[in-house]
Amino acid sequence: THDLLAYILPHCEWAFQNSKFKIQNSDTMSTLQISKEFPASKEQLFAAWTDAAELKQWWKPLGKQLVHVENNIAPGGTVKYVFEDDQLAIHGMYEKVVDHKLLEYTWNWHVKASNVNDAAYKLSIAFDGDQQRSRISITQDGFESEDNIHPHQEGWEKALQDLKQYLEGNVGAG
Repeated sequence: THDLLAYILPHCEWAFQNSKFKIQNSDTMSTLQISKEFPASKEQLFAAWTDAAELKQWWKPLGKQLVHVENNIAPGGTVKYVFEDDQLAIHGMYEKVVDHKLLEYTWNWHVKASNVNDAAYKLSIAFDGDQQRSRISITQDGFESEDNIHPHQEGWEKALQDLKQYLEGNVGAG
């Protein structure tokens, strides 16, 4: 076990560089919070998060390519993501929108695999920064237990690392 930890820990330190995680528990639900800094403007970060063409470049949950995006960014607007092979879809509705600063929306996962249950969450995405650097802070509510958080924590870390690599390749292009 010690040899395995000696191998894994240095890799984990790299993966979690410039990221912060926090797990909160209440009597009924658990919450995941994560934030990460980027070498891009807040506007570039917001566009990478919301623009369909940009999302398709970097976001691949469960290794699935994003093929369809509906993103009506307004209170009551629809958010819908469909992934390759039609085995994964995410649907939701925007509840609060502050342009380039805050998005709050429902986040309902539909996975066609018979051994995976659908799941409903709420996301709050805050964007902060200036023309040189930015930070995204994500709060995901609605976990039934802390055990359910860990796969999402890993998924967010992978997504934010992919987003960082995408933005590093596009800084100055926008």
